[in-house]
Amino acid sequence: MGLTLSALTLTQRTLNETASLTPLATRAREIATAYIADRGGTRGWESFWSFIADNIKGSWREDSRHIIFTGPCPTPTPLPYGLKGGAAREHLNSALGLREARAPRDIDLIRRGRHNAADDERMARDFMTRDYQHGARVELIADMTRYLSTRDLTINEVASFGDQIHASPLAILDTLGYVARPSSYRSGTLHRAPSLDGRVLLKMLRLYAEGTSVGEGWRVVGIPEQVTFSDHDLAIHLNKAFQRGESVARSFLEACVIIDLLPVRSDALVATLDELGHLRHGEKGLLPDVPDAYWTLVAGHARGHT
Repeated sequence: MGLTLSALTLTQRTLNETASLTPLATRAREIATAYIADRGGTRGWESFWSFIADNIKGSWREDSRHIIFTGPCPTPTPLPYGLKGGAAREHLNSALGLREARAPRDIDLIRRGRHNAADDERMARDFMTRDYQHGARVELIADMTRYLSTRDLTINEVASFGDQIHASPLAILDTLGYVARPSSYRSGTLHRAPSLDGRVLLKMLRLYAEGTSVGEGWRVVGIPEQVTFSDHDLAIHLNKAFQRGESVARSFLEACVIIDLLPVRSDALVATLDELGHLRHGEKGLLPDVPDAYWTLVAGHARGHT
């Protein structure tokens, strides 16, 4: 595996759904389809709003074509700082009543504003310790609606501040429907394959693996015909999969094999770790959450091929 894999052609464009859906999840998928077909127009918005009113309990209101939910945050941060990414998704899952929130893999901080504040550096260092070492900082949000419209996946069109969650219609519908879908920002539509870089596809496959590992019936939508990604990208998502356990890591790689991102091997996990082993070393190594026992297996695998 080289640093960059160029224009891989994916012959398999779907993944099996491993769990049955509830009527609510099925209806959420139907509403999402109608909403996208209407391009977020009046008819799509009214269908979405009616669905929310009929099915979602709790405190919620409209704000500039997105929804604000109110509910306790399982991973609180001091205001004015908030959460994006996985921690915000967990807050939304909890607010929608899908399940109790899981501990997020990591914290990604946001703050409303246009200019850096004195506490931003300290907060990034204290709350995002590992990612801070890799250059992560507090992301500023000047306009919430625009922010939500520039996420990579629809389920990431969410931001959490204290007990409030800002979420787009598709963030809500695809969370309820267990759909990993590239956002319109990534050019994904129901009728045209998205212009999608491999990092986003790898993220969708990892979320699919994480969800199916706990019995959720996830669907991956918008798998492109061709994609490019680097071994750095694969290592990052394999490491994140390992944070949820070996079964998730194996399921993630299996999904990659099914759609031809990776070749078929007798032990995809060991073979892939062998190829990515050069990225594990150093202060900024990309595979810190892979247990040492797996590197012992990799060493044996390497000796068997010498």
